[in-house]
Amino acid sequence: GNRWDYFVENHAPGGHITYDTLSIEIVGKQILSNGIEYFKFSEPFPFFRYYPYPEYVREERNKIYFFDIHDSVDCFAYRFDIPADSIYINCKGNQIRIDWIDTSYTLGYTDIHQRQYIFRDFSYRFGIYHQLSPGIVQIDYTLKGCIISGVTYGNLIVSVDNEGLLLNNIMLSQNYPNPFNPTTSIQYAISNKQFVILKVYDVLGDEIATLVNEEKPVGSYEVEFDGSELTSGVYFYRVQAGNFVETKKMLLMK
Repeated sequence: GNRWDYFVENHAPGGHITYDTLSIEIVGKQILSNGIEYFKFSEPFPFFRYYPYPEYVREERNKIYFFDIHDSVDCFAYRFDIPADSIYINCKGNQIRIDWIDTSYTLGYTDIHQRQYIFRDFSYRFGIYHQLSPGIVQIDYTLKGCIISGVTYGNLIVSVDNEGLLLNNIMLSQNYPNPFNPTTSIQYAISNKQFVILKVYDVLGDEIATLVNEEKPVGSYEVEFDGSELTSGVYFYRVQAGNFVETKKMLLMK
């Protein structure tokens, strides 16, 4: 019954951007031909670097495995039992680096954040909450809501309109790069015309900067924040559009 709902942003050649959603749910367990039991997902899970994407995944001792349909074997994909700046080799012979482990905010909760191999961010509470899939068509997945052990977090995606835009008012991405020095980019997308406010705060809740304070049409936007006049430390950026409010943490390191 666990479920993850993602906002999907597709960046095609020429700067064309389309929006979609992805909802994945655990629908049961199954023992496969190799004699191992896996969780079965409602559709292939796209957060692996292999194709076809796996439908059967399991966890054991802080490691993630999936069923390799080509060779009918248990394939080791990710691990979470080693510190930052460590490197491991997965079942496909790829070298994976743990870029960093820190405390972050995910869906409004303080959680442990781990980045593996530059493009993939994990949360110890929620699982994979962000992935950037580079290529001819760059795909950006952002977790907007989930159900974990019967508890709902964030905003589940109920439906998509005819243009493929998220029903929720807005999508706010994690700033990049993060940590940053002295500038970083913040991306957000809105599914209908509305007034948007995007501000930056310090750890005491004092306002540092107003990045957006105007009505915006439907679309995806990127703004730059310059922290050259600030001291190193944790800062927060907060977006408000109608009744929708979301806050994320960023780290300035000089």
